[in-house]
Amino acid sequence: MAVSSKNIGMPFIYLLSLCLLGLILASLLINYVVAPIYGFTTTEVQEISANIRNNGTDSNILFLKISQCIMAIGLFVFPPLFFWNFIQKDTPFTVDSSTPSPKINSIALGLILVIVVALQPLIQLLAYANESFVFPSFLANIETELKASQLYQDTFQLVLLKTDSILGLVFNLVVIAILPAIGEELLFRGSMQKLLHQKLPPHLAIWITGFIFSSIHFQFYGFLPRWIMGAGLGYLFYYSNSLWYPIVAHFTNNAFTVISVYFSTNPNDIENKPDATTLLIKLLSVPVLFFCIKIWLKKVQLPTII
Repeated sequence: MAVSSKNIGMPFIYLLSLCLLGLILASLLINYVVAPIYGFTTTEVQEISANIRNNGTDSNILFLKISQCIMAIGLFVFPPLFFWNFIQKDTPFTVDSSTPSPKINSIALGLILVIVVALQPLIQLLAYANESFVFPSFLANIETELKASQLYQDTFQLVLLKTDSILGLVFNLVVIAILPAIGEELLFRGSMQKLLHQKLPPHLAIWITGFIFSSIHFQFYGFLPRWIMGAGLGYLFYYSNSLWYPIVAHFTNNAFTVISVYFSTNPNDIENKPDATTLLIKLLSVPVLFFCIKIWLKKVQLPTII
C-alpha cells in the first residue's frame, strides 16, 4: 500500500528505518563474511580503519574499498530503491511524478560537466573559508577534536585513493565516484528532497536536504562547501525534474578528485591554501559558472533563475 503524500512524517520514518536496516546488514556482511575471507577479526577491522596510515597494505586497502562499496549499497542504494518500489509506489528519479521526466539533453548533460569543473574553484574557496574558522577559546577542546577527525578522514581518503595503475584508478572511480553519485542522489535528492517538496517551498526543501547531506558526512571543516554543493545538486534535480543530472554532476565532482590525486605527484598538496593571486584567478570562474547555468536552464527548457 502506498504511503499518503499528505503526511511526510511516516514516509521519513520508513525511509530512515530502511537506512538503519541497510547499515546493520552491510556491517554484518563486512564483519562476518568479507573480513573472515581476508583473515580479519572484528577487532582487527577496527584497528585497520583507526590506524590506516600504518596499516595501508594493498590487502588492507582492498578490503576497505570493498567494505565501502558494501556500506554504500546498504546505506544509500538499497533503502531508497526498496522504499519507492514497495512502500511509496513511486519513482525517485523525478521531483514531480505527474510530469513526465524530460528526455536527457546531450548538450545540457555536457554543460553539467563544464558547470562542475567551473564550480571547483568556488568550492575550494569555500573550503578554505571553512577551514579558517576559529572557535572561541572555551571551545578549544572541541576544535582540537574536530581538526583531529578531519586529519584522520583526509588521511583515510588519500590512502584509499593512492594507486599507480589504471585498474586501481577505475576501481577508485567505482568506489569514490560512481557508487556515491548514484546512492547518495537516490537517498538525498531522489528521496528526502522529493518528500520535503510535498510540504515545503522548493528552495527550503533544497537547502534543508543540502544541510542533511553535508551533515551526514561528519566533516565540520568541509561542511560549508558540501552544503553548497548539495544545494546545487538539489536545484539541478528540481529544475530538470530528472535525477540523472545531479547524478552526473555528483559523479563528475568526485571523479575530479580521484583523477587529480592519481595524476598528482604529491596528493597532500592538492588543496594548498591559496595566495591572493590564486584567489583572484579562482573568483574569475564564478561568471563562467553562472553563464553555464543560464545556458543549461535553457537547454532543459525550463524557466531561468539567473
